[in-house]
Amino acid sequence: QAVSYEYILETNPDWIFVVDRDAAIGQQAQPAAALLDNELVRQTKAWKDGHVVYLDSAKLYLTASGLKSQQDIVDQLTQALEK
Repeated sequence: QAVSYEYILETNPDWIFVVDRDAAIGQQAQPAAALLDNELVRQTKAWKDGHVVYLDSAKLYLTASGLKSQQDIVDQLTQALEK
């Protein structure tokens, strides 16, 4: 579900987990990292604490049903949360 930058700032999350759908399906859109790097998102606790995690979009969109992909996603989340 798409949300606005204002909504992200208003909710002020501790963590932001990003799935770049366009990158996963080969669209030539602006990368999610560039979209999130703006004045409003930079004010959030997640951004200030370095808790913005860019998940492997291809594994989540294209191969998510595979056991190896599921384990890789869990490993990526675990690694991010252990920092």
